[in-house]
Amino acid sequence: MVADEASSTGKALLARALHRLTQGTRRYLQHARVLWRATRLWSGLTLVLTVLDATVRTVLMIAVGQFVGAVPAAVSGGADLQATDQAWRWLAAAAVLLIMGPALQLLRSMTSERCSAAYLRYVFDLVAEVGVQPRSIAHLDTPAFSGRLRAVVDGTRDWSFVMGLDSTWSVLASRFAGIGAVVVLLPWRWWVPLVVAAMFLILSNVFMRWISLAFDQLLQTTGNERRRAGYLRSLMTGSEPAKEIRLFGLADWLGDLYRATWLHAMAGLWQARRSGLGPVLVTCLGAAVVIGGALALVGVDVFAGVPLWRGTPRC
Repeated sequence: MVADEASSTGKALLARALHRLTQGTRRYLQHARVLWRATRLWSGLTLVLTVLDATVRTVLMIAVGQFVGAVPAAVSGGADLQATDQAWRWLAAAAVLLIMGPALQLLRSMTSERCSAAYLRYVFDLVAEVGVQPRSIAHLDTPAFSGRLRAVVDGTRDWSFVMGLDSTWSVLASRFAGIGAVVVLLPWRWWVPLVVAAMFLILSNVFMRWISLAFDQLLQTTGNERRRAGYLRSLMTGSEPAKEIRLFGLADWLGDLYRATWLHAMAGLWQARRSGLGPVLVTCLGAAVVIGGALALVGVDVFAGVPLWRGTPRC
């Protein structure tokens, strides 16, 4: 009986994890499809620049490592011009790559702004089309629909949505560079880069779950109450009702009612965000331990004279 319960619990947890993974993947694909529809030229060009940026970072890692490895041979070689020339070549390659990286990032920021402008314009048009289609106001009088539409409009004004696309390209470049770093470090100790990469994947998954919780709950659970709070605020700030409200002395009462309504609408969201920060902080601590252990292992091998780029790995 206990074994059956444990098996069913494990299956339920696995099914839940697969559902979250599938849901997150579907969401990313939907965003990518919207971006591709909004602007194919600039999105494709920005993707190419992102891949080139990640490639430059990976090659720069190799060039710096080769230069550091060639310096002792050049210093101890004395008149050995071949070792000296090799060190200078790797130094020149690293210098060129250090210049190429910021140049590619500058170009990517320029094309990313074009992508963001087209993406935001396309999304705003979609939101406006939802509000005016079909040609009636019956759906706008439905509390559930109007509240969710209002929440979507408020979500499109949030800084994380407006500036999120620019940050997405930077995150993609870091992910691609991380894959390159894993490939570069595999000949050293194959399990170390895999453990570090797995830790970063776990951290990303936990953090994205926290972000999704914040925005999903903002859209699903606070739409109607935030709409009511917005209506109360419009009564106090609108040009027509504001004068009568102040004339009849209703400003303080409406202000207290607006404050109570808004706090009640946001209390659940704030509580969910605070409770979701715990796993994020624990995962960040675990990532710090894993990264620190990997760097410490690098230091131990360097001190012991174990080559990090060539030779047989010692596991």
